[in-house]
Amino acid sequence: MVQFDATGLVTALEMKTYMQQELLRYGILWTGFHNMCYSHTDKDIKNTLAAYRKILPQLKKHIDLGTLLDHLHGETLKPVFRKTSNFNTKPK
Repeated sequence: MVQFDATGLVTALEMKTYMQQELLRYGILWTGFHNMCYSHTDKDIKNTLAAYRKILPQLKKHIDLGTLLDHLHGETLKPVFRKTSNFNTKPK
């Protein structure tokens, strides 16, 4: 599982959006984590690690330069789970 710590310049969801977008260019389906199984080959794992080696420095560069949002294609990801108050809670 990969989590991002927001820098103040960009949000964690903007960083996650960039990662997902760029990993898809390498044919890697990613939503913040990987589900590895025995059908993945050594080549699959090497390809995934190589993609991270290329993408993470670019992510850092775009954050440092303030250009990350310029490199997002499409909308920023939205949270899936939202906190609600007193939802499905047992009465006292």
